[in-house]
Amino acid sequence: MERWIKLNEKLLSWEWFDNSEMVHLFIYCLLKANFKPKKWHGIIIERGSFVTSRAKISEETKVSERTIRTCLNRLISTNELTIKTTKQFTIITISKYESYQLNESITDQRNDQVADQQATNDRPMIDQQPTTTIERIEYKNNINIGKEEKRKVFQKPTIKEIYSFIHENSYSVDAEKFFYFYESNGWRVGKNKMKDWKASVRTWQKSDNSKNKNHDTENKPNNREDREREFAEHIVSKLGD
Repeated sequence: MERWIKLNEKLLSWEWFDNSEMVHLFIYCLLKANFKPKKWHGIIIERGSFVTSRAKISEETKVSERTIRTCLNRLISTNELTIKTTKQFTIITISKYESYQLNESITDQRNDQVADQQATNDRPMIDQQPTTTIERIEYKNNINIGKEEKRKVFQKPTIKEIYSFIHENSYSVDAEKFFYFYESNGWRVGKNKMKDWKASVRTWQKSDNSKNKNHDTENKPNNREDREREFAEHIVSKLGD
């Protein structure tokens, strides 16, 4: 499966753009970073990170180790990367990894919207009909009075989308636990169908924060969201058995 990264034209005005070795190394890091968490030697290497060494980078980029060290230090100083080093290996993490990822679902949706709009523009005004997904345009005496009606339909997120949202907001919620819990109950909150999965993630995060503040005391679940969290943990533990 091919993976893609996206580069904004703002890269042209990046402070290190006039240094070819810096650009070479940074793009190399973007391409090497994990698209999803992976286990390596008993530890989890998170999305946006990868395991390497200066010698390996030098071998693959054909840039000297001394230059690699200088370039990495510069990228750390401008918050492009963070690096964790041990005697055996180095873990490099892209600081804003999500901003370089192409969200395929959003891209497909935008392409569909552009195509639909173009088809609408190509038809005579009098022949246009209300759309079925985003807005309805009503006409009176063949004059567009610009009235639009938006209808929101819940769409189940993928684990990748949940990971991205959690990462962008620096939440501690377990994406897979969240996904499989609601997958098992038909994406319902209590007895009602879920309307906004992002709002539910925020609720889980608040629950995490509350538990962290009161970690010295044992608290029983006192509301529906807490009970669902406890049930989610039970389901995920069963899935792992």
